[in-house]
Amino acid sequence: MAIGDIVQLRTEVAFGQILSLSAFHFVALTNTATWADRIADKWVDDVATFFTAMLSPDCSHGQVELHDVIGNEHHRTFIDIIPPVMGGLGGAAAPGQVAAKVTWYPGGSHRSQRGRTFLGGVAADQIENARRINGDVDTLIRAWADTMLSLWGPSGTESGAQLVILSRQIDGAPRSPVVGLPVLEYNVPSIIGTQRRRLL
Repeated sequence: MAIGDIVQLRTEVAFGQILSLSAFHFVALTNTATWADRIADKWVDDVATFFTAMLSPDCSHGQVELHDVIGNEHHRTFIDIIPPVMGGLGGAAAPGQVAAKVTWYPGGSHRSQRGRTFLGGVAADQIENARRINGDVDTLIRAWADTMLSLWGPSGTESGAQLVILSRQIDGAPRSPVVGLPVLEYNVPSIIGTQRRRLL
């Protein structure tokens, strides 16, 4: 691997017949060969419990996938989380298309090229008036997002990698190669979002 390479970490959360997938991108700040594997290790050891804390106990987070976006290592690795990390808030999960959201922002002139993470598996009893997450969900999402930035933000403790928003277009035209825009801040909207739903 080389400085400037980009990997994707894809997470899987299962509940009922639903598999909720989220993707996060990281740019290499080092030439160390194991930089991408360390991202997966840190996720499993230090992040996964924060990632599931705001989700229903119906939810099980049992695997992450790591693969290259930019780089020539042909990195594609599946890492099982044993035992799976379970959700810990509220009762039964809301329908699969219902999701809390985090919006990630880069800096400078790229601010409009924000990224979003949809968090499926929030408990139905943690959604107020069928449209807003409650304060407990908000607090736990922020704890997770703060953990992400404390590790991989601009001043993160993980000096070998940085969390980025993957930018595939500029001014309506495809970028070649794609560009990783460093994440500087985030926002947690209170209104729930919707995501595509497919049965397993």
